[in-house]
Amino acid sequence: MKKLTLAMLMIGLVMAGSRSFGADNRKALGSWKIAVAEAPYEYSSSTMAVTETAGKIEVKIIFTDGQSLKAGSPTFTNDVLKFSVPLEGYDIVFTGKIGDNTLTGTVDTPEGTMTVKGEKLTLLGLWDYSAPDAPYEYSTGKLQFSELNGKPAGKVIGADGSQIQVKDLKIENTSFSFAVEIEYETVKVSGKLVNGKISGKADSPEGELPITAVRSKSKN
Repeated sequence: MKKLTLAMLMIGLVMAGSRSFGADNRKALGSWKIAVAEAPYEYSSSTMAVTETAGKIEVKIIFTDGQSLKAGSPTFTNDVLKFSVPLEGYDIVFTGKIGDNTLTGTVDTPEGTMTVKGEKLTLLGLWDYSAPDAPYEYSTGKLQFSELNGKPAGKVIGADGSQIQVKDLKIENTSFSFAVEIEYETVKVSGKLVNGKISGKADSPEGELPITAVRSKSKN
């Protein structure tokens, strides 16, 4: 009995450790806009894609010219992401501390240590949208994306303050889709976050309407 109890305790500790590791990884996962102001122009701006396969972190750096580099041996511990990438014959070492959708750190290069700043490209939050081809009362407003009980949630806030909960919301990295009922008609909306702005469309009874959105400066 004592051996069985001990075995169950060990299994519980292993599972708990696995859950906390996964939670840590989730904080880093996603797409990040990275800036290294001191680096040569072609390397000063990039997108960092952080994914997870079988519990292991994977990192890819994509520069503005389309060149991509896969990181070697990335680790994420205590909110610190570390890895190296081969660039022009050198191993560039990256160290970044991740906070609430922000990253600060350094890269060690042959020219010395340079400061890194990053911002997570996330749809969560409040957005000011514009749909100029929609009826006037629906042409501007806000989109709000959030999480509720670990699942994505969203609503559309009209210019008059009215609120409509969205249905069938799906968020995959920086892309989204949902449906909303407006005047007894179903309108399907989809879009993607590109360079910090949302670009999308609404399929309505009047046809396909373009939608753009920028992050709102207001809190609600």
